[in-house]
Amino acid sequence: MNVKLNHVLNDLEGSPLKQQRKTKEKDESEKPIIVEEEIVLNKICSNALMQPDQKDDGAKKVEKYLLAQKVHNADEIELSVEEVALLKECIAIGYAPLVVGQAWCLLEKGV
Repeated sequence: MNVKLNHVLNDLEGSPLKQQRKTKEKDESEKPIIVEEEIVLNKICSNALMQPDQKDDGAKKVEKYLLAQKVHNADEIELSVEEVALLKECIAIGYAPLVVGQAWCLLEKGV
């Protein structure tokens, strides 16, 4: 299944969801510069896969790691039904309904 992962998630009003991130650059007072970024599905997917789960054995952890590498910077990607199911499972554990609902819909419909 071909999936578009560069989709920006929105709030209920339709405005892009945003998050703040510290950069490696420093301002004049030597504090990290903070930037605001839109929340994109590929980052939701990779972050969800990287969340620890005590039920996972080593093989499962490696599977999640490899899939996270595959989706992290992807704009559009071919994913198996099993990979989509794993992404949905991990996203459901780590995120609120606003994110889960959008992510699942986007993953299920593909491009």
